[in-house]
Amino acid sequence: MMIRHHTLAGLPDSRPTLPKARSHISLGQVADEALFTIAENLRRAAFAMIGVAVGVAAILAVAGLTASASAAVLLGFNTDQARRIDVSPSSESAQSTLILTDDQQHSLRNLPGVVAAGTIDQIGAVSISTLPFWIDPDGAQDTTLLGVSSDVVHAAGCELLTGRWLLGADGSHYSEVVLGDGLAELLGVTSAADGRIVYIASDPYAVTGVVHCKYSGINLTDSAMILYLAADGDRGPSAPEHLLISTESAWTNQVRSAVGLLLDPNQTGSVQVSGPPDYAAIREAVAGDINGLYLALGGVALLVATIGIVNTRLMAVIERVPEIGLRRALGATRTAIGVQFLLESAGIGLVGGLIGTAMGLATVVLVSLSQSWPPTIDLRLAGLAPLAGLLLGSIAGAYPAWRASRFEPVAALRAAG
Repeated sequence: MMIRHHTLAGLPDSRPTLPKARSHISLGQVADEALFTIAENLRRAAFAMIGVAVGVAAILAVAGLTASASAAVLLGFNTDQARRIDVSPSSESAQSTLILTDDQQHSLRNLPGVVAAGTIDQIGAVSISTLPFWIDPDGAQDTTLLGVSSDVVHAAGCELLTGRWLLGADGSHYSEVVLGDGLAELLGVTSAADGRIVYIASDPYAVTGVVHCKYSGINLTDSAMILYLAADGDRGPSAPEHLLISTESAWTNQVRSAVGLLLDPNQTGSVQVSGPPDYAAIREAVAGDINGLYLALGGVALLVATIGIVNTRLMAVIERVPEIGLRRALGATRTAIGVQFLLESAGIGLVGGLIGTAMGLATVVLVSLSQSWPPTIDLRLAGLAPLAGLLLGSIAGAYPAWRASRFEPVAALRAAG
């Protein structure tokens, strides 16, 4: 079809109109060209990749280390300690000991959720040795002698390392004593099976067992414990210094409230009931400290990475003006040029995101192991981290890609020449 044009003089022009050149370059070819360009300029691309990797790694490490530290907090306050309640006279009380009636002790042990309840009374500071003092006056160790009830082994979360717990009068010639594992180590007592005798203030005692106790309110590790019997021969003293209660995990708060009302019904403030710490507050404090540090580092790293990608891509556009002009002259459209540069930036971001993901996961694992934390990683976040790098690269490369697509073929070739 012939379309006539009119010249400025009004005369007809019978020259045919040429069809507009169309690009036959497919998206796959553009992607291949983008990958080839990244490989050819790997050194320059590496700087932008490292920036993205550091930012992604820092952000990923925030979640991982926060979760790991929170898990460590929960492990540090183990389930035994989380279920333990300590009752003692308050600082405002005129009494230095608790006054427990038989009815109160019976009601206490029958409260729903109570696993065990035991009493501890500090008898006093004593000297203990494995030989009589007149034989080895310099071999004595200073310790605290505690009078305990039979249920303390369960209420205080004590683990028998050797021997057995106190049974009271069993026909033995000697009174019985159980040693904390720290004191037993100082005395060189490694087993209670051979009828080991120790001397407490010159009186002989048979060591029936060595225990490791998780209760931290009183130093049981370095103490010697004897059975402190009350009139009924089983319940311990009626005026102990400490009352320990072990509960089922779901009942700790309810038992804590009930014990306060049971032992101090008039709310005079004479009894202090101490329960487990507020784990949620501790976790939030730990998480806040870690989040503040790593989010700041991650944000700065991502900002630097974004600026780095923009700068490197703008420099690439300027250096590749001849290439852009030639490709446009050969039929490449503005869209093809822009997509190629955008894919190059997105590829840099994706590779940086993959590297950052590996760095972040390695950081979580190594730091957690060095701190004896259980490594805790959100696999969903780890899967999204490379995509975050891809998105960052795409956003940072949008403007340079637009600049590259605006070059006209003639102007680009003239600038190159």
